Amino acid sequence: MSAPRGLRQGLRTGLLLLVALAVLGEIGLRVWDAFHAPTGSLYQFVVPTGARFKMKPAASLVVPERYGDIRYRFNRAGYRDVDHDPASPRRKIVWLGDSVSFGLGVEREKTFVARLQRALDERYGP
Repeated sequence: MSAPRGLRQGLRTGLLLLVALAVLGEIGLRVWDAFHAPTGSLYQFVVPTGARFKMKPAASLVVPERYGDIRYRFNRAGYRDVDHDPASPRRKIVWLGDSVSFGLGVEREKTFVARLQRALDERYGP
């Protein structure tokens, strides 16, 4: 048993309206982006080094994130860390990881790697 003609017509109209709103929304967002200042992208700061990559050394950029703008700063070696004196007798820990270790979306001081550094400094001294 097929649906009444009025119901089919209403569904067709509703579907067309939904598609039209989606297309207009997409056009509106693209126009909005075209007239506003470009936002930063971390991908603009990726530097290939052979088969690997790292971030552009000594770079800094602001990226709008979900909970506010985040400033990403990279040291002279291209890592999201402070510059370290290679002649320092201080022990160094290298932390390898993904976007969580990198602290994507949060200030560097709030990443768990920076918090671990502070906890070690408090316990064992700088």
